[in-house]
Amino acid sequence: FPDETHQLSYTIPLTRLKAPGTTGIGDVMLNYRYQAISSERVAFAPRLSLILPIGDYKKEMGTGAAGLQVNLPLSVELTDKWVTHFNLGTTYTPRSRESGGARANTTGTNVGASLIYLLSDNFNLMLEVVQIKTELVQPDGSKQREKQTLLSPGFRYAINYDSGLQVV
Repeated sequence: FPDETHQLSYTIPLTRLKAPGTTGIGDVMLNYRYQAISSERVAFAPRLSLILPIGDYKKEMGTGAAGLQVNLPLSVELTDKWVTHFNLGTTYTPRSRESGGARANTTGTNVGASLIYLLSDNFNLMLEVVQIKTELVQPDGSKQREKQTLLSPGFRYAINYDSGLQVV
């Protein structure tokens, strides 16, 4: 929209909770990304997202309120074989609800970093660490803070077709 400098996208999360039979759509995000820097070795593309309260807050699938999220992702090509990515973000949801209907303004932060080794053009080894801090509304309207740290090793493989289609 209309080119790579200005990008629109959406996120529709499928949520599955521990309780049996609790699977559904979470809050949907409409994203705008601006490719601010796109040089040979550095890319910076801030993202602003509108969070739509589609998920059922009574089933803990959503927040029951619209919100905003900002992310500041930075990618740096260290060498021909090593690439790193960083992301810093924050989320604000005014009048977020808990399953009984109590409301409070909530905030959250996310910080992430990854290191990728380009073994070949189509196969990459990856290591990522992410920390997410959130606030959850309690039945009395107070907030409980939660923190999650994830370490995720992995790999990525791409299949390139003559048509230009790439399947990753």
